[in-house]
Amino acid sequence: MPVVCEFFRTLAAYLQYIDMTQTERIKEMEQRLDRASAAVMRLSAALDDYAEAQEDIHALEAYYGSNEWKQDFSDDEAGPLPQDLKRGVLSEDGIWNLLEDNRELLTRMLEINDNRCLSLRRDEGLSR
Repeated sequence: MPVVCEFFRTLAAYLQYIDMTQTERIKEMEQRLDRASAAVMRLSAALDDYAEAQEDIHALEAYYGSNEWKQDFSDDEAGPLPQDLKRGVLSEDGIWNLLEDNRELLTRMLEINDNRCLSLRRDEGLSR
């Protein structure tokens, strides 16, 4: 089914340019190039940050539910920790939500990759 959707998306993109003059088409494509180039550069920078954050995410994943986390959580509940200590890591949802968001993002990136690979394979098949 994704191949069919990709085909119709490509067909719709093609049909929208049939009635354009050459100058209109070039201007339109130039705008698309500018938008896409900016988006790719922003995503590349965000992916660099995300890759660096993976070490932190793995450390938080190991900490969450560990004996140390349980002790820290218990001590927080009992009150011996300083009042001004930031303690988002001790909430029951803070780390969990981050880990779940990370899993969803990884799944989303895999789906984007899979759809693009399907599209590339389809295009290769058409050109042969």
